[in-house]
Formats: sequence, C-alpha cells, structure tokens
Amino acid sequence: MKTKNIKQSLTIKAPAAKVYEAFMSEKEHQEFTGLPAVIDPTVGGKFVTCGTLNFGYTLHLEPGKRIIQAWSHGNFPDNQYSVIDIELTETKKGSTKLLFRQLGAPDKCVKWLAPGWEETYWKPLRKYLEKGVVRKLKEKKK
Repeated sequence: MKTKNIKQSLTIKAPAAKVYEAFMSEKEHQEFTGLPAVIDPTVGGKFVTCGTLNFGYTLHLEPGKRIIQAWSHGNFPDNQYSVIDIELTETKKGSTKLLFRQLGAPDKCVKWLAPGWEETYWKPLRKYLEKGVVRKLKEKKK
C-alpha cells in the first residue's frame, strides 16, 4: 500500500507542559476537541479519541517535549497504523512551537487527514489553551 507523510507546524501561546497535558490528559483532550477520549498516558498505553475514530498506543513520551504514537483511524484499512510524532519546543516568551509529523499515512487518506488535523486539533487546541474555550462534549460516531 502506498503511504505518504504529513508535516505541520504551528505556534501556540501556552507553555509546552500545557500543550503536552492537553494531548495526554483524557479530561483536557475532551475539553479541547469536544469529543470522547480514553487515554492511558503511559508508554505502551492505549488511546481512543474523537469518539472512536482515532485509536492506537503510545510508543515514546518525553513530558512537555515529545509524544510518539502508533496511530490509526476508523477510515484506515484494517490493521493499518501510521506513526505520529509531536515535538514541542518552548520559546523564550513562553509560547510553544509544535512540530507534527505523521509518517506512513495511507495515500488515499492524506487529502482529508491533513486538513482534519487543523480543524479537529490545532484550531480548537489554540482556542482552548490561549482563550480558555472548552468545547461541549458530544458523541461522534464512525
């Protein structure tokens, strides 16, 4: 199967520890996405986010600095995983530069995955951490 990589970067006006916690805390993940999340925040721990659409397990963690996960989506072919790598670098002014890489995403999925990260994650994450916007929890089905 053909795969592609996605690379995105952004700056969030919040400390790296807060950005990390928003991803790895069930409560905060739900607050910024507005969708159910179950997250075991340990290496080897499983996660299911955005209702049941995103799922996988954590490969590597550096608190406040890096998250690497084997990541899949309900619309991926069966048993197909990509690897997401989220690298956080705190600036001198207290903001965080987030470098996101998704490696090995199914070629046919990249056209909706890339904008999906922006709409489902980056925009609401900025609103949550920069403005305190908590999204109402709703169920999302496959």
